[in-house]
Amino acid sequence: EEYFNDIVRKNILYTLYSNHVFLDYYSSDYNPLVIFSISNGKLDYYSGDRPDFSNLAVLSDPAYINQKSDTVSRVLNSFYNNLIKPVEGYIQGRRNIHISSKSEFAVVPFEALVADLNKPNHFLGDDYCIQNRFSLLINPLYKYTNYSIPVSLFTLNPSYIKHSDLLFNKKLCHELKDKYQAVSVNRLKDLPEKNPFILQISAHGYFDSTLMKPALLLNDSEIVTHNGIENMSSSPLLACLIMCESGRGVIKLYEGSDNLGRSFAANGTPAVITSLWKADDKASALIMSSFYRFLSEGLPVHDALSAAKREFRENNPEMIHPFYWASLLSTGDNLTISLKS
Repeated sequence: EEYFNDIVRKNILYTLYSNHVFLDYYSSDYNPLVIFSISNGKLDYYSGDRPDFSNLAVLSDPAYINQKSDTVSRVLNSFYNNLIKPVEGYIQGRRNIHISSKSEFAVVPFEALVADLNKPNHFLGDDYCIQNRFSLLINPLYKYTNYSIPVSLFTLNPSYIKHSDLLFNKKLCHELKDKYQAVSVNRLKDLPEKNPFILQISAHGYFDSTLMKPALLLNDSEIVTHNGIENMSSSPLLACLIMCESGRGVIKLYEGSDNLGRSFAANGTPAVITSLWKADDKASALIMSSFYRFLSEGLPVHDALSAAKREFRENNPEMIHPFYWASLLSTGDNLTISLKS
């Protein structure tokens, strides 16, 4: 209890002298919606109505992707009105919004929320750096880590026979090898045990509805789930899980989504990038290519991913629909990492 209270005090104090605000979303049968906010050195909370999470299906439903419809904008605006508008006073003048999402809030792409229906292509992430966090205990606000020594990059990009190869992600991994001396590995056990490194996984993934667990498909027959990750002898500084539904998992009331990213965090990885729904091969490869460039230029992880998404939307207006970019979430510490080049 003393340890917990000390962390809470430090997190509250951190917001007093910085442009950071922390929002913790929680819901239960007795409390439909509770938003705890830490801003300007104060802890407050708001209670309201629980949003209809089933509406988020329009973000990943193919029926809404290739047609001009304002349905998506209305849904994203309604979530803004439910989840952000009540706490607008706490985030005004701030730059960094840290979000910890319990229960179903873990499936909300906060960065893609729309504040004004008259500006349907202007998103919350364009105005703020949205930093998703597992919890204040795992990722305290005041914790800052800068890795100035060049860090190695490893890629895992399997070849498939029964399943289609991810051609754009395969090209991305070759690009990472040329630019950042990325080393290709075939198994998780081939990763180094001691030296700090980044892991880029470009592979097929899916949510196993039978086991109720997300899974990584390393090849046509080898499947890796939570146990294979949590029993790894090493843990990367950053795990980029660019695979379908790597950010999807069983919803737990007090924790959020029990996904593969959380498995890496449980094994000691301070920052992860996951996908909430099916990842588009071309879009994810283009975004991650820009992400590594911004990371190598000195931007922290969360800022680099946000900048990469904005650049993607500007350069690919035909893929401005949130399906292509909003599923990629960065969760954990906002690390500054120097890449080998």
